[in-house]
Amino acid sequence: GGFYLDIIKDRQYTTGTDSLPRRSAQTSLFHLAEVLCRWIAPILSFTAEELWENLPGPRSASVFLAEWYEALPDTSADDNLDAAFWSEMVVVRQQVNKALELAREQGTLRGSLDAEVALYAGPELVDGDGRKMSKSLGNIIPAGKAMQDLGADVLRLYVSAADYRNEISASDEIFKRTADAYRRIRNTARFLLANLAGFDPVTDCLPVEQLLPLDRWILGQAQALQAEVRTAYDDYQFHLVYHRIHNFCSGELGGFYLDIIKDRQYTTGTDSLPRRSAQTSLFHLAEVLCRWIAPILSFTAEELWENLPGPRSASVFLAEWYEALPDTSADDNLDAAFWSEMVVVRQQVNKALELAREQGMLRGSLDADVALYAGPELAERLRSLGEELRFVLITSEATVASLSEAPSEAYEAEDMALRVVAVPSTSEKCERCWHRRPDVGEHAAHPTLCGRCVTNIEGPGEVRHFA
Repeated sequence: GGFYLDIIKDRQYTTGTDSLPRRSAQTSLFHLAEVLCRWIAPILSFTAEELWENLPGPRSASVFLAEWYEALPDTSADDNLDAAFWSEMVVVRQQVNKALELAREQGTLRGSLDAEVALYAGPELVDGDGRKMSKSLGNIIPAGKAMQDLGADVLRLYVSAADYRNEISASDEIFKRTADAYRRIRNTARFLLANLAGFDPVTDCLPVEQLLPLDRWILGQAQALQAEVRTAYDDYQFHLVYHRIHNFCSGELGGFYLDIIKDRQYTTGTDSLPRRSAQTSLFHLAEVLCRWIAPILSFTAEELWENLPGPRSASVFLAEWYEALPDTSADDNLDAAFWSEMVVVRQQVNKALELAREQGMLRGSLDADVALYAGPELAERLRSLGEELRFVLITSEATVASLSEAPSEAYEAEDMALRVVAVPSTSEKCERCWHRRPDVGEHAAHPTLCGRCVTNIEGPGEVRHFA
């Protein structure tokens, strides 16, 4: 009644009266009625007698005069779609019905025929050596133990990171890598929250035209990523969601943008335009990140949602996709291609700085002055940042010269016309911003600060144009 009869209703009502599909169903129903009538006769006598009297075909005067029904066809030779197959289909149908019931409760459909469903079958689970998990091999990792050791969200992230179209591997090493990826995403969310302290989106959000180009760029990246994430969710490609978000948190966002804006956040005035520009960007990023991770990192997303500033619904799961990302497509001055190139330049400069650290020349990037020797086009783009190039590279000084002037010992960048020289700065270190600047000590009232920091704490504050 819960499986077979529901399925054949369509055949009974839609196919031709004498068609094979309908006759096949009726033949099956006749045999079922014959056996059911005999099964229930001892316990439901009147019902069985009534059924017996209305069955077609020749028969005795009463069901109690009949013998057990021995005319059931022998179906044991049907090896193509055997009993195990159809028993599995019963379970599949039950799970589909649960999904349909959830959709009905949410008001997205009325009946099952209003729905289209996509079924995704799970692959085999194998251990780190590619062996199928089984009790006999003793290589099963209980989900309960994994959740207890790692936490529910790490286990959810592990499942979402796997491409279910192929074998899924599980091992302690894989769980460790997943936990590292989770910490990267969580720490990104923590940074966003920490730097939104004292920020009221109702009064402090800046319009897009007042945002610095770097802030507009990262919002443009987020807008493009949101389109990819939504498409991946619609296509049930959860592993793509994981990889896109993780790469963003460790790449453009965490490995570039957030590092650069730390200086603005910690050194400029609380209500200054450079800081509010960064906070506006961080607020929008937090809003989209919270929604991106909600289906796979539910508890983390809810925790982030509860601590975000501004009016909002009681839960992230009551919210819709964030549509308030500013449109940055008209920013033709320093466009996405420009900043994407700066990401690569920064990576090459970091390699030169790492070599200098290994040689014991300096400890951190702010201890260094760097000289960039670039081809004509790249040099022009680097010079367009002016004094703010050092903020992008996170060094105390940054100069640009022609590639032909590069000394032989300069680090040669990979796949671009750029060579880099990193040397220890000879200037004193500002105790507030940690930059080494030649004007440290020139201000009698603040002998340990650079001129920029003095302006930020006593004057009108520094002006930023790009980063």
